[in-house]
Amino acid sequence: IGYSATGESSRESGRHHKLLAVDADTLELRGEVEGAYPSTGYALHYDAAQKLLYTGGSGYINIIDPATRQVRKTLDLSQAQPQAANLLALAVDTEHQRIFAAQNIFRTEGEQDGLFVFDLENGRQLAYLPSRGSISVTYNAERNEAYVSNFRIGTISVIDGRDYSIKRTFDIGPLPNEMAYDPARRRLYVGLKE
Repeated sequence: IGYSATGESSRESGRHHKLLAVDADTLELRGEVEGAYPSTGYALHYDAAQKLLYTGGSGYINIIDPATRQVRKTLDLSQAQPQAANLLALAVDTEHQRIFAAQNIFRTEGEQDGLFVFDLENGRQLAYLPSRGSISVTYNAERNEAYVSNFRIGTISVIDGRDYSIKRTFDIGPLPNEMAYDPARRRLYVGLKE
């Protein structure tokens, strides 16, 4: 469970971001992944194929072993252009060892919103595509495509995994939010915030 809270008293300054481990059967708290969110962070992704968790936020992506609840590696994104300041969603492409990261800078007009692509080994930036209101991303390995929901403009963009070009864009309705891809049924599920 990703947890984010803002301090309520004058003694509590700033925000608190945690990754909690909860038993799926009893919903009992099992512990916390220390250092999962070293600073502001909202992105959380589980890669079932590799059995790894990924968290991301302001300038970093962490790769976590959920069995030991330990951060295995931190990808330093401080050199990303534009600045990787508020990653909200992640999608892993295991075959090509890369991670897609949707960024949305709230309270702006979307000038730095977009989709980053980083190398999973070293964090090197492979691509950046501006996209007003990018808020969620998912990856389709069979088609080598990423899908990005563009919250501010009500569209879904289909990104070609070979050259990172936008293959097509669909008008989906107001405020497309989170997405999930079902590879068995070949369906993309899109939540709309109304």
